[in-house]
Amino acid sequence: MKITKIAPCGAKSSFYKIFADGQYAVSLPAEVISRFDLKEGGEIDVYRIAELSKAALVRRARERLLYSLDRRLHSEKELRQKLVRDYPPDVIDLAVAELDRLGLINDEAFARAFAEQRLKVNKKGPYAVLQELYQKGVDRETAKIVVDEVFSEDDGEINAALMVAQKYRSEIGTPKGKQRLYSALCRKGFSYSTVKEVMRSLCSEIEFED
Repeated sequence: MKITKIAPCGAKSSFYKIFADGQYAVSLPAEVISRFDLKEGGEIDVYRIAELSKAALVRRARERLLYSLDRRLHSEKELRQKLVRDYPPDVIDLAVAELDRLGLINDEAFARAFAEQRLKVNKKGPYAVLQELYQKGVDRETAKIVVDEVFSEDDGEINAALMVAQKYRSEIGTPKGKQRLYSALCRKGFSYSTVKEVMRSLCSEIEFED
């Protein structure tokens, strides 16, 4: 088949309609047309059309991922999940591979940013953050190393736990208050040693004030 016409899809669109032997064949982005050197008068067949259609799909998938990454860091698993409803597995693999080659997918950097945000903003403990990172597809070794580093910096875990504990300061003098504080710190994912240290510290402060 011969390419008889290449026409813009719209005034603001980056896609072009490709006509073969006078019939519409496929719509492709300018990038794909340039990469495959498609020109009016050139030859094209059904296999080529299928190949070009897949290349266009990969580009669309890649653009969606770039938009997501422009807003914040994502793990590879998160990025794949954004595409799974609209694209076949092979297209997802190719789009993710392209971004990986560009150095735009980095689970370690994502894990660090995520852990720091959970510690400083949400006052979460290391165990809770580890579980969240596992769910987001970060491998266990990477997650453990990053969380250990983040929570050991400037006594981050202790300070975050102390901030959570301040909410229960007025209740710490009663058995019920101590139980509420203990439960709250455990729910936040702080280690037993940190929970014990924070409760001891707060109880000592209350006794001293009395």
